[in-house]
Amino acid sequence: MQTSQRRLAAGPGEKVGSGARLTDILRLAFWFSIVVSLLNYGANDPITVAIETAFVYLLLVLAVISAGIAGNVRTPVVLSLVVLLILLAWIVFQTAPLPEGWPVHPAWLEVRKLNPDVHASISVTPGDDLGAYLKIALPFGVFMLSLLLFRRDGEAERALRLYGVAGGVIAILSILQFVFAPRMLLFVEKTAYLDSLTGFFVNRNTAATFFGIVSLLLLTLLWRSTKDVDFRRFLSTLAQPRPQAKGWSVERRQGLFYAGLLAASLLALLMTKSRAGVGLTFVSLSLLGILLGSTRYSRTQRASFASRPKVGIARRLGLLVGLPLIFLVILAVLGGNVLLRAEVRGAEDPRFCTLPGIVASVKDHFPWGSGLASFQEVFPAYRDPACGVFATWDKAHNVYLEGTLTLGIMFPLVAVIVMGSLVHILVRGIRERREYRFAACLGLAALLLVALHSAVDFSLQIPGFSLVFALLMGPVVSICLGRATGAVSPSDQRGSGRYRIRSSHGHRKSENA
Repeated sequence: MQTSQRRLAAGPGEKVGSGARLTDILRLAFWFSIVVSLLNYGANDPITVAIETAFVYLLLVLAVISAGIAGNVRTPVVLSLVVLLILLAWIVFQTAPLPEGWPVHPAWLEVRKLNPDVHASISVTPGDDLGAYLKIALPFGVFMLSLLLFRRDGEAERALRLYGVAGGVIAILSILQFVFAPRMLLFVEKTAYLDSLTGFFVNRNTAATFFGIVSLLLLTLLWRSTKDVDFRRFLSTLAQPRPQAKGWSVERRQGLFYAGLLAASLLALLMTKSRAGVGLTFVSLSLLGILLGSTRYSRTQRASFASRPKVGIARRLGLLVGLPLIFLVILAVLGGNVLLRAEVRGAEDPRFCTLPGIVASVKDHFPWGSGLASFQEVFPAYRDPACGVFATWDKAHNVYLEGTLTLGIMFPLVAVIVMGSLVHILVRGIRERREYRFAACLGLAALLLVALHSAVDFSLQIPGFSLVFALLMGPVVSICLGRATGAVSPSDQRGSGRYRIRSSHGHRKSENA
């Protein structure tokens, strides 16, 4: 009991017994597993998914043993486990042999005419569904593990900063490889999307969504580092080799660093030539800028969108109109290839052509579904030959339709529970977290980007992307559910490491770990 109290009271930089050392080792192993997954081209092959899932859940068990489940993150952890168990039970039901009279798939009735001993089931692919379930279990495991490993505000913010820096470095490396070795994808020869940057992924749309959430994170970190800065004074120091005001040197370095990484991420995003990825990212960036600019920064009062000291109507209108215009100008100047591709292709996209067939397949298999891994087997019967017959469709390019086709009524129910819970937590973070509400604004913008892009592409179905998205949402949710009342406690100040706050005298005060 005393050890637990010491561990909770200690800052994250202090080593309190073997439990704290084990937690540090788990964090290192966790980051290593994320890097390995990204270097494996999105971790889309079944063997990588199985190994990564087993490793993540092993770390999850060790994290629970070493540090337990903190009260502030217990609800999302339990909810994630409940969702996983519900989906597992539903998939087992879909794949189980069913007797006569049960809602088995009609294909099995035809097979029984040839072999009466065949076991019929709801799923068309009962042998593959449990393996496909691992692609769902992996991001949920990453989400729960990140909640346990980054449970304090300082730990979660450091994780977000490391994530942002790593994402910016990935953007720079991707740009360099695309410029100097355009036919290479990491360590192998590139076979698809030769005219587009795909980063560490095979598909340019997945890369665009990844660089989109990295751009959102870096914009948030840029705002976080300069939220107390008088920008007129800040900009005036940029031209000075040695600014006379010492207090601005830290902001200038941090601001320029994050601004440079943000520029690299936006450039990498535009070089993907993904129409939906680029467009939806700029929509999300606009929303994020409005949220950050419209919420009042205060460590002693509740957040409010309705009032902000010293911010007039003209400035509010400037935020609402100016930010989208700025991003549109960037898109017009740097995104020529994206705009050209959108103008040439227009609405003539196979994804829209096949949409009626996908909707028809959903109607025919509702409410029981056709099996989690069955889309590639079910869809050809509904495919319109006018849409082309050369490509193989193994995904619907619409997560919601494919999820409803394969899982039936269970998918929209689970989606509403998960999305509703996340939105509730993020709104709570905006209202209650005061100094840390930037994380909730980031979470809402990232959730909007991924939710909208999932309606036109399958980025969320790629394990490598789903786990990095879960890795982003974990620290964000941890911050949103953190301590929400009173001033900053001494323990939080010790745990915030190298992050700084402004004292009442206008100077910067370090908070040591």
